[in-house]
Amino acid sequence: MKALDSGSWFDKQFIGESKPTLSEVFDLCKGRIRFEIDLKDSSLIFLNKVIDEIVRFDLLDDVELTTAHYPLLAQIKKTNPKLRTGTFFYKPPDWMPVRLAQKHILDWVSLLGIDTIHLNISLITIDFVDKLHQCGFIVYGSNLDLADQINRGLNLDIDSFSTSHLGIALKLRDEFYKQDSRYYLQAHDNSLL
Repeated sequence: MKALDSGSWFDKQFIGESKPTLSEVFDLCKGRIRFEIDLKDSSLIFLNKVIDEIVRFDLLDDVELTTAHYPLLAQIKKTNPKLRTGTFFYKPPDWMPVRLAQKHILDWVSLLGIDTIHLNISLITIDFVDKLHQCGFIVYGSNLDLADQINRGLNLDIDSFSTSHLGIALKLRDEFYKQDSRYYLQAHDNSLL
């Protein structure tokens, strides 16, 4: 993996840039950010190596492990119950009512014992977000790339969101927090950043 060129797709000046290892990322960024690690491999050996690195760098409180390999989610909690886990839920098929999809999600996350639920915008409704919060889950919006999606997520009280348009997202987040003094004080105290 280290021998592969990971930079040329972005720009010619990055030709030959290699992917960092997990330990290199932790070493560079520890104490500066929180990590969401999406586990692509489904093996127990791989999972244990990732968890060993998290423990070695003392990052249990700063990491969320996500994966589409649901058996890994349960295994993570067995290996180390302190680790935060999450998974993504996408737009339901056209034949499935949103309410039914939301019921399935609530059932699954309870069975899987996960902490963070990443939702497609079609699944984010005020009553569902409220229910998830009441049950103790963290709610993230997944790939909120349009201004109306970001505003909707913020107005429906999601905890965080991912986006491909960071500049727009930061601008809308700041505007949202300025409109509500509860958030404005917290945002300037860095507790919501």
